[in-house]
Amino acid sequence: MYKIRLESINKFYGKEPNIVHALKDVTLGIREGEFLAIMGRSGSGKSTLLKVLGGLTGIHSGRYYYENIELKNNERQMSLYRNRHIGFIVQNYALLFDRTVFENVELPLRYAGISKRKREEKVLEILEQVGMEELAERFPGELSGGECQRVAIARAIVNNPDIILADEPTGALDEETEKVIMNIFAKLNEKGKTVVIVTHDYHIASQLNRIIYLKNGEIVER
Repeated sequence: MYKIRLESINKFYGKEPNIVHALKDVTLGIREGEFLAIMGRSGSGKSTLLKVLGGLTGIHSGRYYYENIELKNNERQMSLYRNRHIGFIVQNYALLFDRTVFENVELPLRYAGISKRKREEKVLEILEQVGMEELAERFPGELSGGECQRVAIARAIVNNPDIILADEPTGALDEETEKVIMNIFAKLNEKGKTVVIVTHDYHIASQLNRIIYLKNGEIVER
């Protein structure tokens, strides 16, 4: 069974006469526990596809299924879906620089209404998983790029999502830090998480189990 299934997805940006057809009849199945890379040149539609997978942007036509249940194209349903099932990681970390590492990771649990005691237990557990427990009271501005990315990963997984989506998560990192981050993703996948990574780097993509190539909004290789 597919964890996620897209059928003939089309996505447009802009207005006439400058409409961009970002995704063109994209059909794709992702199985539970997959370790999947999405590759393509800049402007190929790979980041748009990741946003569609994560319910972060609507579609103009086509169908989206999660575990064979069709998700309708409305914000309330997609918001619930994101909160329960998706952990999203971006290249620039998207951390709050006026909050500590602990507070950044804690935010999704606050939104979920988790008690203070349980939040503290869960945050410290997750920070230990990514090797950041000793820096819990630091602020993002005091961290390296790799440390910030580990915090971003911790925040994305603290609610125990079953699908992890990462957009160029190693793009701004040095080689050694890249290895650390990819090792974290590999361990998450070994625990059964479905992991999808957008990358332009074949060295990164080759570490995953399947590669999808996009060109001009279309899947050209699977």
